[in-house]
Amino acid sequence: MRSTAVRALGVGAALAVLVAVSANAAELVTAELNGTVNNVTVEQGQTVSFQISLTATGTIRCSATPTNPATAKVDVRYVVDAIGAVTSDTPSSAVRFYADPFCNITWPGDPAPQVVTATVTADINTPIGDHVIRLHTTTTTPPGTGSTLRDDTATFVTFHVVQGSDRVPPVVSCAGPHGTMGANGWYTSEVSYACTASDAGSGLANAADASFTLETTGDGADSTPSRAVKDKAGNTTVAGPFGPFHIDTVAPSVACGAPAGTLGKNGWYTTAVTVACTGSDATSGLDDPGDASFVLSTSGEGSDSIVARAVSDVAGNSTSTAAFGPFDVDLNDPTVTTSSPADDAVLILGSSAHAAYACADTPEGSGIETCAGTTADGDAIDTSSVGPHTFSVTATDHSGRTTTLAHTYSVVFEFSGLTAPAGKSWGKAGSAVPIWFSLGGVSDVSAMEGVTSLAVSCDTGEALSSASAIKMNGGISYDDGRFHLVWKTDKSW
Repeated sequence: MRSTAVRALGVGAALAVLVAVSANAAELVTAELNGTVNNVTVEQGQTVSFQISLTATGTIRCSATPTNPATAKVDVRYVVDAIGAVTSDTPSSAVRFYADPFCNITWPGDPAPQVVTATVTADINTPIGDHVIRLHTTTTTPPGTGSTLRDDTATFVTFHVVQGSDRVPPVVSCAGPHGTMGANGWYTSEVSYACTASDAGSGLANAADASFTLETTGDGADSTPSRAVKDKAGNTTVAGPFGPFHIDTVAPSVACGAPAGTLGKNGWYTTAVTVACTGSDATSGLDDPGDASFVLSTSGEGSDSIVARAVSDVAGNSTSTAAFGPFDVDLNDPTVTTSSPADDAVLILGSSAHAAYACADTPEGSGIETCAGTTADGDAIDTSSVGPHTFSVTATDHSGRTTTLAHTYSVVFEFSGLTAPAGKSWGKAGSAVPIWFSLGGVSDVSAMEGVTSLAVSCDTGEALSSASAIKMNGGISYDDGRFHLVWKTDKSW
């Protein structure tokens, strides 16, 4: 391949490609394609376009046809870096070559060259002067016998780098911060800055830099990334980073266990129902340290629910527990009221007395299930034997709570009062006073345990002493339907 330097700018560069013609296994005939490559002038920090013209001469195997051609590709992207090194990449689309009826090489539009457009970019710091690179090509030829399309002679292109005219970096403006401000200086969303960029000289190298956003990407103390904005001359302005910002986008984690309480009967709880919960927050922390471990509870009786509780972090994010329930709750035992027999009542042997009692529960309680006494309400009370007796009533509500109320009562003989023989209703202290009394027809002296007396006030009847056994002259006897005794009074009275 031959190359010729041409001074006039803007004239297309012609590429010479070599074609080899193989007559037989022992003979190799070659033919060379001719072309020219012009110098290409580019400013520091700029990109310019230029043209590469491809032609070929010689013969090629007759199997190369317009529909099954030989092809050539040439690199179309060239870069001159900051130290002057030149590299190329990005092959062009395939350029077609094929055989005419006499197996001479030809192409579409022959004899006009096939033109490929390429670009060269110089770094802002590329040294001023000439920088040369060999054009890189790749060729293919269809299968068959005969010569192939080749490029054996080097073609060089010279890039003439001159001083750039744009030395002003792009102008970048960023507005922010933008985000959802929570509490205590924390953001509850990512934080962003909206940026715009412009360049009045060579223009922005990347059109997407005209408007872009810088945004944080995580929780905790986080900053936005930075972004380098370049113009076509290679000048650079860096936007960001901004921050750090305190960011917590995740609400607290809350976990609650199963409801717990003392379960009575019929699905009723006899204690408050509680739910144990824990809370945590990995970033800003819990706003209330007490939310790390807490207990939810019902607050009353009847059909009661546990209300939800909100758990917040320092940043202001919030998570609520679930509500639980409703639950049937009975916190109070039932009550029993007994009006007959009254506590400490005294009943006459064999007398007629009837039980009177009632059971009740709180308005929001489970309600009375059973109310049972020693004797059914309204039935006769036992007065068949003398002595102390106990009358009890047990109330049971539907939750299984019970209350038992016991009254004690005494059954005594019927006492007719004290009498004395005619003229003996009083006596001097220390004298012996005969006394008669009856006990409702009882005649058995052994039925009495004893006789007691106590001093009382003559004005008020108030007891002035405790009861004590009397002293008697002799014992107690029974005669004529009455008991008889002689009371020996005390001289000190």
